Amino acid sequence: MGRAPEPPAGADCHHYRASGELFVSVDHFGLCFRAGRLVAKDAVPRVGLSGEGREEYAEFAR
Repeated sequence: MGRAPEPPAGADCHHYRASGELFVSVDHFGLCFRAGRLVAKDAVPRVGLSGEGREEYAEFAR
């Protein structure tokens, strides 16, 4: 997934669709774990979304 940030060293990351819609571009969420602990979380924007309208995901990425 080329839009996702680099994972932390030694972390195992998984990405999940933010919507059940098929055949369309949707946002994804990335969760990275190391030794069973959450070490990073990211909101990965859908293709073509320039940034506006993403306030609803700002809380998740903190």
